[in-house]
Amino acid sequence: MRANTPQPGAYYRNCDAARAAGVAPLYYGEPGYREGMDGDGDGIACEPYPGM
Repeated sequence: MRANTPQPGAYYRNCDAARAAGVAPLYYGEPGYREGMDGDGDGIACEPYPGM
């Protein structure tokens, strides 16, 4: 569950920045989503992994 909604034109340098902004995870098609942040290519960037 995320705390905020990504705003149009949003850019996050990396997943740490997206998490700090409270918008992680990011889904394909949402502002701020980039394939480079989607490590497993499933359309969900900065998703939580076990142990996080």
